[in-house]
Amino acid sequence: MKNSKMYVIFLLLSIGLTVFSESKGKNEKDLEQSISESFSEEGYENSDEELIFLDRITEEKEKERNDKPNRIIRFINKIDNKVNPVLKFYTPSSYGSWYLIKTTDRSESGYENVKYSFNQEENGYRIVKTYYVPESKMWMEAAERAWIKEEKGKVFLKTERKLFKSYSNEIIFFDSEYRYMIIKYEKDNSIKVFSRFPVERIMLEGEELDKFEKITGNISNLYNVAYNRDNINTSEKSILDSDMQEERAKIIEEHLIENHEDFFKMN
Repeated sequence: MKNSKMYVIFLLLSIGLTVFSESKGKNEKDLEQSISESFSEEGYENSDEELIFLDRITEEKEKERNDKPNRIIRFINKIDNKVNPVLKFYTPSSYGSWYLIKTTDRSESGYENVKYSFNQEENGYRIVKTYYVPESKMWMEAAERAWIKEEKGKVFLKTERKLFKSYSNEIIFFDSEYRYMIIKYEKDNSIKVFSRFPVERIMLEGEELDKFEKITGNISNLYNVAYNRDNINTSEKSILDSDMQEERAKIIEEHLIENHEDFFKMN
């Protein structure tokens, strides 16, 4: 008896769902028919405009469905960029020679021709510092390993120290063409201004110049570092001589290609 009652209830529910489904389908068909009739009254029956209108409704519904996951992805990416910001310092662009033109380290400001060579080593640098001490009339050299790391949107030049620890030296400024860098050193809190050119004139423009001057203007104890062009390190002089020889050979080669007959003409 109990089973019979359950069967009757199940039957009634099935009938109700079927009627509801048919009613829903009928309403949707009535809506489509109503739209078609409206277009027919305006003279657009079975026209391209009607099809475009119906396609547009379908596209808008599809767009609404697609926008939901896109909004979620954008939200996740926004959070991820705040937690793990994209590295904005391109290490290969910083390889090469950097001249120290200003420093808050008073003892270092007494040196001449202070140069830091950022040489590529594995995923970082081997930084070789060379400088001339006028008092002792000697060239000095020091080297250390370093690498770039970004933490919480800030760029750091990590340098090795004893017992497998490192200093986090913040790069507080660098321009888009990697011609200037301002670094705050953790070890002694000194601030150093580096340039690709051993001259005091700052060759920046626009917003980059404004930012550079704002940072350096707020540092009261910045000392200029002298560069004596007549006093060149022996190793650096050999490099310059080699460059001059290559340039001379290049000029001769170009002249030979342009007019080889005149080049070999005897006076």
